[in-house]
Amino acid sequence: MKKFTKVFAIVLSVVLSALTVSVMAAPIENTEPVTAKFVTTTGGEVMGYRYDGVDTFFAIPYGTAERFQPATPASWEGIYCANVVGEASPMSASPSDKSRDLFNCFPYNMLEPESEEKCMNLNVWSASVEEGSRPVIVWFHGGGLTGGSATQFRFYMGESMAKERDVVFVSVNGRLNCLGFMDLSAYGEEYKYSGNVGIMDLQLALEWVRDNIASFGGDPSNVTIIGQSGGGTKVTSLMSAPSAKGLFHKAAALSGGTVNVTRTTEEAQADTANVVALLGIEEDKVVETLTTMPYDELYT
Repeated sequence: MKKFTKVFAIVLSVVLSALTVSVMAAPIENTEPVTAKFVTTTGGEVMGYRYDGVDTFFAIPYGTAERFQPATPASWEGIYCANVVGEASPMSASPSDKSRDLFNCFPYNMLEPESEEKCMNLNVWSASVEEGSRPVIVWFHGGGLTGGSATQFRFYMGESMAKERDVVFVSVNGRLNCLGFMDLSAYGEEYKYSGNVGIMDLQLALEWVRDNIASFGGDPSNVTIIGQSGGGTKVTSLMSAPSAKGLFHKAAALSGGTVNVTRTTEEAQADTANVVALLGIEEDKVVETLTTMPYDELYT
């Protein structure tokens, strides 16, 4: 985890300011220096940066978890450096070079299996963290619940929304595909939520917003969740979750919908049984194998 002491963070802020030289060399008119911004959250202190009228914080951890288990709030000591995009959930494949060119993809990393809990991170853009009580938009990316990232495309970035629409814009990463939705409830009571931890991650992110967004200039009583495609499915799933009541106040689902979110527990368990049979796992070693096997072998 990117943690620093206060002294080191201040030194890093000087480095950020020095980056203004290269920024000013670009063909744009803005000459505002890059400056460090510090915010204290429920998990610990974070350092982002201010540039061109927007305070930006990347990849703030909101949760941590063991594989197939519900996440708990993340915390750290020292200062978390929130200046670079974060890791996304492991998935079938990264965006191809062709799709990067076509959709102007923003670089991001997919995690190794032993680090998959680090995908529980979110990004915040605000016109000012020092003042205001702005409406909050929480954006859930697309990808059909199997892929994608909160920073996958440049048009997912929230600078324009923060600067031109005066909202606090939040985008969220969480567990996807088998990591977020494989149901192991037939193999032990401790895995009764495993088939839905991907949505539970997003609820935990909304709890983080409720508890922390005021420190970023946002209004926790005016939160709108928006998602496109798979993100739309995330929105409608949260709309139907009683435990998410009060965490958001308006919602917009831009497309989306999948039979996976309407499957019964029996259907979900049958899907997992098919994976177990396909992988040739012995019945008495299912949990031990699925919770430790490399992700590339798990994903089918």
